[in-house]
Amino acid sequence: KGHGFERAMAARIREEIGIDAKRGLQYFEGVKGPPDIICDHIIIECKARKRGGFKEAIIDAEKNRDTNKSSKMPIGIVKEDRQPIRVILNLDDFLRIFKQYVSGINKDTTTTSNSIL
Repeated sequence: KGHGFERAMAARIREEIGIDAKRGLQYFEGVKGPPDIICDHIIIECKARKRGGFKEAIIDAEKNRDTNKSSKMPIGIVKEDRQPIRVILNLDDFLRIFKQYVSGINKDTTTTSNSIL
């Protein structure tokens, strides 16, 4: 269940974002602690569970970042049975991403409204 989910998420990142993303263990067999998905800029840990896994996903991503002395952003991707796929990240990382998103929208609008919804 987990391996298929990891492969599917790596494929979706490649297709949607256009960056190279690979399932970690298939490329680093035997190495302790590679992330579930290897790509530039982020460390991704995936959990496909009946219930839960949110806290574990982000903690595993943070541990991987710290162990490898990386500056990549840790992200958890979680799929619970019969639920949408969800992403969890730290508040500081979310605010940084959202600030860039809002700045881009404000540059693209010709109105004085700052509403993004």
